Amino acid sequence: MGLSDENGRQQLIRGSDSGESGFGDWPHRQPVGRIEVEVITLDEYCRQAGRYPTVMKIDVEGWEYPVFRGATTVLKNPALRLIVFEALCDAKGVITDSRLPALLEGAGFRVVHLPRPSGNIKPTENYVALRGMD
Repeated sequence: MGLSDENGRQQLIRGSDSGESGFGDWPHRQPVGRIEVEVITLDEYCRQAGRYPTVMKIDVEGWEYPVFRGATTVLKNPALRLIVFEALCDAKGVITDSRLPALLEGAGFRVVHLPRPSGNIKPTENYVALRGMD
């Protein structure tokens, strides 16, 4: 099962390394096959489970926006205070998909780049979205 912006079925692209598998286009993926899997929104998953996160880690190899779009209720929950996620970025560490920070900021989060200890910026970087923590 995977997360997306709607419930249904989606083609999971298998990468040459299991850490490269995912949905949609991702420039670092070396596709070796496809498999159809069930997908669900995070909102629906949490509703069914009757539990909502206070902290999340999202690492979905380029599928961040659909996952967050399917989590509008989860993102609005004030108990959710911290989200760590990976995203594609430019050479300065700015997230290339401007919809990601816009969506998170619209839900009341502040998005911050988590720099590597070396200071190097790679095509995929880590970010943290914070709410209510100054």
